[in-house]
Amino acid sequence: MMVNIKQIREILDVYDSARIQTWLNICSKCGLCAESCFVYLGHDKDPKMSPAYKVKRTLGEMYRQKGNVTREFLEGCFDTLWLHCTLCKRCSLYCPFGIDIATMMSLARRVCNSQGVLPEKLAFFTDNCRKSGNHMALPIEEFQETCEWMADEAGEEIKGVEIPFDKPDVKYMYTINPREPVFYPQDIAMAAKIFTIVGESWTMPSYGWDCTNLPCLQVIMRSQGRWSKACMTKPSNSGRKNYDHRMRSCVSLGEIRRTLFCRLSRWKASGGNCALCAMDI
Repeated sequence: MMVNIKQIREILDVYDSARIQTWLNICSKCGLCAESCFVYLGHDKDPKMSPAYKVKRTLGEMYRQKGNVTREFLEGCFDTLWLHCTLCKRCSLYCPFGIDIATMMSLARRVCNSQGVLPEKLAFFTDNCRKSGNHMALPIEEFQETCEWMADEAGEEIKGVEIPFDKPDVKYMYTINPREPVFYPQDIAMAAKIFTIVGESWTMPSYGWDCTNLPCLQVIMRSQGRWSKACMTKPSNSGRKNYDHRMRSCVSLGEIRRTLFCRLSRWKASGGNCALCAMDI
């Protein structure tokens, strides 16, 4: 399968700035980026795992050849770009010259992605995001039915628990990891319990509730931007507005515990059982 040289050159030309060229040429090979990279350290300090080396042999080579690269070259970049770099930016943080290696690795990923050189599952789940709005391809109706089921079960333990959708003028809009409604729906119920106990107004979006944004890993800038805005634009289109906070699951369930747990004292004073709440949550 041939590569589309024209498409590769178009991507490289868009980002062919003085900054990129400076980053590619200013490296003094001091090694600070390597010492900060856990992939490098985890591979017995293999020089080929050095961030400086990885960006030189991928994006640097793409620019050196002016985009005229072969499929064999792109496939040879697969492990380096997708498996040996997490785009954590530790190398960028420690570079004394401010070279943003992670940004350049992202650009190299985008070139490979344009030619179909990327993890198969990542391509599959990102395609689900584009088609259904979440990477589990869960229809809106099924998602809402799952949440209603969890609200009913949680309501048997704590009176008044509900999981509202698209509710306007509330304090929190809560988004979740798409695995939760499929494999761990009880996590949604736990969050609903917390919101109910502390008496906060909240809602979940019927669309745009997937907080994972897999296109950001695939480095499809337009898809990433559309997905990032989903929770912002869709709410306004359906009449939802004036959210003070947007929370997301995974991190956010912990955030809810930390930021709102102090308010449980108010519930305890009213005769509630804090031990039960803490255990359930």
